[in-house]
Order: sequence, then C-alpha cells, then structure tokens
Amino acid sequence: MNTFFFVLFAVVVAGMAFAFYRSNKNSHSRLDILRYGKRVPGEIVDLEFFGLFYRFPVVRFQTRAGQLLTLTASDKAQVTEFSKGQQVEVCYLPEATDQFIIVSGLDVLVNSETEVAKGKYRLKKGQERRDNRK
Repeated sequence: MNTFFFVLFAVVVAGMAFAFYRSNKNSHSRLDILRYGKRVPGEIVDLEFFGLFYRFPVVRFQTRAGQLLTLTASDKAQVTEFSKGQQVEVCYLPEATDQFIIVSGLDVLVNSETEVAKGKYRLKKGQERRDNRK
C-alpha cells in the first residue's frame, strides 16, 4: 500500500516538473531581457487579481518600431507596488515583444545597451554576438 502511494507521488511530482519545464522552455531570464532588451516608457492600464495580496500588472507600451502593445506581465506584484495610470519603464526583447519586464528595484543597475557593446557580457555556448563583432 505504501509503495503505491510513493509511486503515485513520484509520478505527480515528475509530471509537475515536466509541465514547469515546458512552460519555461521558450522564456528568457530577467537578466537576459535586461541585457539584450530595449527600454521604453510604459503605463499600467490594469491590474489582474491573483489572490488577496498579489496582482499581475497589465502594461501598455510602444516599441521602438512603433507597435503599440498591451500585455500582462508574467511577474506578479504586491498590491501596493503598482497602480492604474502609473508610468513605468519597460524592457522588452525586439525579436520577441511578448518577453518583457517592468524595470524596478536593482534592475536599474544593469545597462542593457552598454554592457553588451563593451563586451562585459559573456555569451553562452552557441550564442551569437548581436553587434557583429568577432
């Protein structure tokens, strides 16, 4: 009987781990977005509820290519962190505009455009330089 529950538990945990892996497979890390992304002004247009203490901010921003986007952030925020109409700085990936973050806290210490240009960022194996330098 105990073996059955152990196996059932192991299958459930493995299934959850696989689902987590699949959901994050095509997403970029916060640091990658900050380093490779473009920063533009944005505005919080709505807050989607997530429990009692958290919200997902809905942000409207215009890309440097002129495309106006309204997207829901994937990072939840505390209730008091953002409010409707608040002006924020958004950092997005030009090749995947749905991959964005709201710049906050210590994010301001990472300068996306100068770190890559100065070569301070080490590229991962198989990654190409975006500034065409060798």
